[in-house]
Amino acid sequence: MTIRLDAMFAGTLHPLGPRAVPGSIVRDPIAGPWQIKAMGLVGDVQADTSNHGGPDKALHHYPA
Repeated sequence: MTIRLDAMFAGTLHPLGPRAVPGSIVRDPIAGPWQIKAMGLVGDVQADTSNHGGPDKALHHYPA
């Protein structure tokens, strides 16, 4: 099986909305090589770890 990876994106915390709630929905492309651990991509931040992140939600893919 061959898998083509077109891009990898990671997010950091940014204030969102009028209440400036911290969020990391804004993702920027990152250059490889990448390191992935049990909690996800190294350098990627999840603002709400009760609903996002963790070993069962460590990565998300969008098929081309």
